[in-house]
Amino acid sequence: MLRSIPIKDLDNNKLLNQSVKVNGWVKTFRSNRFIALNDGSTINDIQCVIDLDKNKNAVITKDINRSKSSKKIPKTKLIEFEGNKDDIEYSLSKCCKPIPGDDIYGFVTVNEGIKVHRTSCKNSPELLSKYAYRIIKANWYSKSDFNLVTSLVIDGTDRVGVIDDVTKIISSQLKVNMKSINVDLKDGIFHGKIELFVSDTLQLSKLMKKLQNVRNVTFVKRVD
Repeated sequence: MLRSIPIKDLDNNKLLNQSVKVNGWVKTFRSNRFIALNDGSTINDIQCVIDLDKNKNAVITKDINRSKSSKKIPKTKLIEFEGNKDDIEYSLSKCCKPIPGDDIYGFVTVNEGIKVHRTSCKNSPELLSKYAYRIIKANWYSKSDFNLVTSLVIDGTDRVGVIDDVTKIISSQLKVNMKSINVDLKDGIFHGKIELFVSDTLQLSKLMKKLQNVRNVTFVKRVD
């Protein structure tokens, strides 16, 4: 049996794994399924997913399941959802690490808000086919002064100074900060993985072209 409670009490350990009924007004409404609801008991809206085409009574139920959320993007707004520029909480998925310039979409999770994925993400085929009702349109719409992490693999034949040339291009020439670099060498062939802080796909593309021109480098590719 559902219990009626105010929205301000939803963040309560006693409500974990229960269903509750909330009466309130709809503050935002998109795609006939993604709703922000409030009842005046708090300044924080509750975000719900519901298929109103199937639920004509518009009674919104939400299971209370809480887990550790992913690190959220800083307050500087980067992404709009369904053309709406409201301050909606989201996080960038770790499986594909989207950066400005990537084609993206939003996936409404059960208990971690909106996760933003690249359309080329390895998980996209399953999400789009099995959970299409949770997919929302997303677009980059503003620049920010902070950078996001992406990863590259780089292969080549060994020579004295080749890795030094690679790091000089990244740090000295293009002023890109590295988070980490790991290089393995076997039988005269090196394989490296580099994590970088970049502003967008344009900067990343410029960097990759520079690295591909380094002598003895045979392969450069973005991975995530």
